[in-house]
Amino acid sequence: MKSMTGYGSVQWDDDNLGLVVTLKSVNGRFLDVRPHIPRHYQSFENEIKKTISSEIRRGTVDLYLQRKVSNVAVSDIVINEKMAKKWKAAYQKLGQSLTLKNSDVSVETLAALPEVISVEESLTVTDKEKKQVFRVLKEALKAIDKERVREGKALKAELESLLAELKQLIDQVRSLSGSMNQELKKKMQERLQTLDAEVNVDPQRVAQEVAVYLDKCDVREEVSRLEEHIAMFQRLVAEKKSGPLGKKMDFYCQELLREVNTIGSKSSQAKLTQTVVNAKSIVEKLREQVQNVE
Repeated sequence: MKSMTGYGSVQWDDDNLGLVVTLKSVNGRFLDVRPHIPRHYQSFENEIKKTISSEIRRGTVDLYLQRKVSNVAVSDIVINEKMAKKWKAAYQKLGQSLTLKNSDVSVETLAALPEVISVEESLTVTDKEKKQVFRVLKEALKAIDKERVREGKALKAELESLLAELKQLIDQVRSLSGSMNQELKKKMQERLQTLDAEVNVDPQRVAQEVAVYLDKCDVREEVSRLEEHIAMFQRLVAEKKSGPLGKKMDFYCQELLREVNTIGSKSSQAKLTQTVVNAKSIVEKLREQVQNVE
């Protein structure tokens, strides 16, 4: 079991290139990879996403990739003539306002001014650099996976504890439902005896009505389904194979909640109702924890 929450960062340097790859993941219904990468690497952004999705199956993942180079590869030097003319006009106007005799400006001065001359860095990435980017990315994926596994162990322990507690409550529900049926049957018989003393009642028809009423209040089917869902949930928690489990667990949480609510609607006993409320609280806690499971 793995958590969807994790963090991993790897730094790598050589004489000319420096890379820092940082991965942060949080819970999410589906996989959403959000790369924050230099424009030099945008040509193979989809390959980066595929590499991440091969290791992380669910959650929102932010990738931060920093690139530093010692020797910048220059593709072109760009001269902004319009900006140079504006600077020259500004110098001349300033000279005139200060009544300076020589208000002209040299080429060297203009060239040193902001935005007049700019260097365009080459966006070409060598195969060697690209391979290194993916090597560092895979190391970062190992680092975040280690963190997600560690968090997953804590989640597993919490889920096991909650399921054991829920199982105990369902056992109580099974026991209390039996006594509830006996109480209902006894009350119905007492009412029928009172009614029979006042009005002539068909015993067979009464027996049918009592059976229908007791069947509506019977929760044995719901309890059996709850026990099956808990057993399946426990198998998922104990699963040793790597893979996404969160969606399946979320489905069982919905089924557990449905059955618990049905039992609550049929309950006519205060103690049983309280037990159902406690069971519902445990299911809600399960759902909260499951939201963090990959």
